[in-house]
Order: sequence, then structure tokens, then C-alpha cells
Amino acid sequence: MNKYIDAIKKAYVNKELEKLLGCNDTYVLDSSHKHYLSEDLRLTGRLQEESDPINFRAILSATEEYYCSLNTSGEKKKFSCDFRNSIEYLLASGDEKQVYFASKIYFLLGERDAKDIFYPFKGLYLSLKQNVIVNLIRCRNDLKNARIYEGKRENSGLWGAIITLNDNAIKEVKLEKIKEGV
Repeated sequence: MNKYIDAIKKAYVNKELEKLLGCNDTYVLDSSHKHYLSEDLRLTGRLQEESDPINFRAILSATEEYYCSLNTSGEKKKFSCDFRNSIEYLLASGDEKQVYFASKIYFLLGERDAKDIFYPFKGLYLSLKQNVIVNLIRCRNDLKNARIYEGKRENSGLWGAIITLNDNAIKEVKLEKIKEGV
């Protein structure tokens, strides 16, 4: 197994998926306090503090792989429900970082759903869409002031990073009510 699948499995077994997806230090820092689940800095050319603590594309791929490795439909249904509830938990937290991470996962889920007709989490992004919109609007000012992670490179912090994600999203995934300055 790779480090992403190990992280998903550990978080799921410990009933702490929201801690992993919310980038809690116990899941994203190794023993030398490095973000071991982040994107390879040699490939991105970015400083670690300008990147997300987790490579969300890789963690989502590991989540899908772990889901597919489960034996029964009951196990798969429970995992899918726990995964969704973890994203909902992040959105409801009111913490700008966790709302940002949940929103990023939303965009990735939508992108993958559109590309794969046999996607294991088919339709999940649609069930999250309204909650993502409500919580982004609620946390908009905090997101604008959060100049961390991907938001370090944006004029309006994490809000700018979300606007960029939204601008680059396919039509079905775009959040029409999310606009700069709204």
C-alpha cells in the first residue's frame, strides 16, 4: 500500500476521516514535522507553505481505491456514508481552512464524476453542492483573510483559490452563486 491508502485506512478505522480530510496535524505531519501527504515539491516548484498540506487528488484516488477494496456492499455503503459525513462535518465546522478543504474535495469529486461513468462516488458532489455554497458564503470574509496554503498566491486568500477552482470547473460543477465580491 502507499502512504495515501495507509492514511485513509488508518483514519477510517479510527473513525477520524474528518481529521484526515481537515488536515489535522496528527494525520498530515510525519515524525520530522513535514507534510508527507502534500504534493511533491520537486514537481510543483512551490514552497511547502504555499501548497495544501495534502495532495487532495492523491488522497481522493486512495479513497476510491480503498472503497473498491472493501468486500461487501454493506461495507462500501458505510464507508461512503462516513466519507460524505466527514465532508459535511468540515463544511459545518465554520473553520475557514476546513471549509476550504471540503470545497476543494467537492470540486475534485465533480471533476472525477464527470469523467468516469462508473465512478464509485457517483453523484456525491451533487448532494454536497448546496451545503458547499451556503458555507462558502458564510465563511467568505474569513476565507478572504486566510493567506495560507494555496491562498498565499492569491490576492484574496483562500477565497481567491476557491474562485480559481470554480472558474476552472466544468459547467455541472461550477458554483454560480460564488463570485468575486459577492
